[in-house]
Amino acid sequence: ADSFSGTSRELVRINVVKVIHGVQEITFNPLSKPGNKDYGMLYIGIGDGGSVEEGYGFLAHSKEKVWGTVLRINPMGNNSSNGHYGIPADNPFATSNNNHLVKEIYAYGFRNPHRITWTKSGDMLVSNIGQVNIESINLIQPGHDYGWPIREGNFILADVKDNLTTVYPLSANDSIYKISYPVAEFDHDEGNAISGGFEYWGKRIPALNGKFLFG
Repeated sequence: ADSFSGTSRELVRINVVKVIHGVQEITFNPLSKPGNKDYGMLYIGIGDGGSVEEGYGFLAHSKEKVWGTVLRINPMGNNSSNGHYGIPADNPFATSNNNHLVKEIYAYGFRNPHRITWTKSGDMLVSNIGQVNIESINLIQPGHDYGWPIREGNFILADVKDNLTTVYPLSANDSIYKISYPVAEFDHDEGNAISGGFEYWGKRIPALNGKFLFG
């Protein structure tokens, strides 16, 4: 059997408000090859840490905060603030002049982006666990805003501070907010939390070709 020997080191430590929705996914792009700009880059899904339901909604949905985001870092680099990892030069906010931005952020606006996967064609998908109403699968584009907590799926959250249980349809002018909505979603009369999944890459069941299977 293969064996591993070596030493460990801490790359980053992230505090959370509660004991929920912390870092639940760390992964590399399985399609990247040596020489590819994504090769060796580590993706980290960090939830809102329970901040929204505890009344600290301002901690999520911000490019200046780490919570509710998908991060992308270079474990072999050293240009981070703690010097333990690198911030890739092609990250969406890496070249910003705003020093308050978290330049590790690849995408933001999630409640709990707890599973990350890629399709065979190279699309990146994130499964996001909702609050009371909506579970979703999101097609990730660098730098995009996925809405939480002012949105839950394709709906407006009633009141981020006092009412996380009620949602309303989107307004006619919603496009001005530039939010990226899920490619698929279901509500809680159809199921509970989405547990993530994968595109079928096998050959034995042709009917599943190109389908995303999830729990």
